[in-house]
Order: sequence, then structure tokens, then C-alpha cells
Amino acid sequence: MRIVRAAAVAGFLALVSAVPASATPVCTDGYMGGPPADLCGGRIFPEAELARGYIQYTPDAFGFIEYQHGIEYLAQKYPRWISVFKLSDLYGQQAVSAGPDALRAYEEGDTGDGRDIQVIKITDHNVPDEGKETLLYSLSVHGNERGGLEGGVRTAEDLAIAAEEGGTIVDGIDNYDSSTGRDATIETR
Repeated sequence: MRIVRAAAVAGFLALVSAVPASATPVCTDGYMGGPPADLCGGRIFPEAELARGYIQYTPDAFGFIEYQHGIEYLAQKYPRWISVFKLSDLYGQQAVSAGPDALRAYEEGDTGDGRDIQVIKITDHNVPDEGKETLLYSLSVHGNERGGLEGGVRTAEDLAIAAEEGGTIVDGIDNYDSSTGRDATIETR
């Protein structure tokens, strides 16, 4: 009986301790139950070398959704520079991805299992949009190609941090020529 109890306790502890290890983590400092920022080096989306896995779309056992809650917190932390919305907010309920049933929302037989397509808008919200140039990046067009999403959210955070702190974004790496021939900067007005 003792051995069975010990095995059950050990199994439970292994299961409980394994849950956090599967997280990226995305650190939202408590927002929606997310981990503290110090686990991510002070960032929401940790640098790649600190990440333990890909950013997840689905809720963990505690209901924390890394991608959605991470970008929501990014917008909350940097409201002047970041806003987040879903394509379906602009274009209706058919503006979602195909889900596991592999059918688009407008196709016959769709079970409604598509995911919302999130948009991260990066701009100076204190300046009217009229006259601004628009640039759209589509990240992770294919769900199994994670580089776009992983780099995209970190880039959005980098831009917000640089804008908030009055910094600049360097075009290229020290001791290498710029890819555009000029230094990129963030203008604040």
C-alpha cells in the first residue's frame, strides 16, 4: 500500500512539475495568470535563447493562452504604440483560419473550428493615421512554419520598447553594412 501511495504521489508531482516546463513562457506579469516578467528576461516574449518552446495558441491547464494573452498584454503595456484586433472584427465571422476540419468558414460543412486571425498594429496612436504609410506583414501563413510568428511578436515588442524609451532600431548588425544603405530610426512626434 505504501509503495502504491508513493508511486501515486511521485506520478502526480511529475505531472504537476511538467506543466510549467512545457510553457514558452510568455510573461505577462500576472495578466490573465501569466508568469512574471523576470522569467523572460524582463520581456513579454523572451529572446529566443530563453524560450523553452514555441508560443502556444491554445490554453494551458490553467487557461493561459500564450499568444493571445501575450499580445493583449503588449497592447496594454504600450498603448501608445501597440493595438490588437481580430480580422473578424473588420470583415465578419468568415475572416478566420481554416480549422482542423480543413474547411474555410464560408465552405459547406465547416464546423466553425477556425481560429481568429489576430492583428498587431504598430504605430504612434497619438498621431492621426491620415497620411501615414501602411506596411503589412503576414506571419506564419502556414501553421507549421513558426518562424514568422516567433520573430514577429518579438519584433513588435522591440519596436514598442525602442519607441517608448526614445531609442532607435538599428538596420543591420555592428560592423556590417546596412542592407538599405541608411540607418533606420523610430520618429516620435
